Amino acid sequence: MIAAILLAIVLFSWILPHIIPVSHWLRYYVCYLTAFIYSFIGCLFFIVLIIILPKKYFRRCVVLVAQIISKILGIEWEFRNESNLMKNHGKGIFVANHQSMFDILGLLYISQNFGDCVPVTKKELYYFWPIGLLGYLSGSIFIDRGNSLAAITNLNFAANAHFHRYSQAQILIFPEGTRNKFGNNFLPFKKGAFRLAIYHQLPIFPIVISPYYFIQKNQFFGKGKIIINFLEPISTTNLENDDVEKLMEKTRTIMENKFNILKYEVNLNNLQNMLMKKEKKLKF
Repeated sequence: MIAAILLAIVLFSWILPHIIPVSHWLRYYVCYLTAFIYSFIGCLFFIVLIIILPKKYFRRCVVLVAQIISKILGIEWEFRNESNLMKNHGKGIFVANHQSMFDILGLLYISQNFGDCVPVTKKELYYFWPIGLLGYLSGSIFIDRGNSLAAITNLNFAANAHFHRYSQAQILIFPEGTRNKFGNNFLPFKKGAFRLAIYHQLPIFPIVISPYYFIQKNQFFGKGKIIINFLEPISTTNLENDDVEKLMEKTRTIMENKFNILKYEVNLNNLQNMLMKKEKKLKF
């Protein structure tokens, strides 16, 4: 009975985003609800798989679910310069701008190209099961954003263990500290990722995610393409604690410059697509 109900929910949430017109405001809420349903059920499924399957097969399942959710929602991903992920043998601190819950979806989509990567996230997420339980089982690092000292201590302890355990250990941090809901410019960066990189003498790997131009809060959830660009790693060799601020600002400048370029590109492509659709309508 429970299985039948879950199957009905999955099928219903699969079909609904396709039958609601893209321009209708209701599609916004339906798409978020669909993403939540698939994430929730997927986590239940993954909790079992992460225990019984080897890591490479587990990752394939994660990628498959990320592809399915993206297809349902109408999000297309383009990944650029993935080869940068494996420079310096892939070991380092990944930093990415954070605009939406779908950032994680895009990164999971390409997660097979990563090494042994774990994200840093707020501790409140741990109590949101089954997502929190899956995060715990997969090695996510939970920190208390309201207690800086405790957050730094926990992050350092977990990072030491992770880097000691894996030869291609990576840690993913969103240096803005929270979602940038407006997505026009970056929020101020936190220092944690850069302190960690200098302490371990590991490079910073900047990841820039283009704007979600086809999503407008509470109004519109269209279809479109998001570009995730993996930039050249930034060396921390011979840097010391006094260089944290300099490294942080350098990284932020590089990422923001690339973000502005991507913003211009996706907006231009969107405008061209709109003009092409109007031309087709006029012909008919």
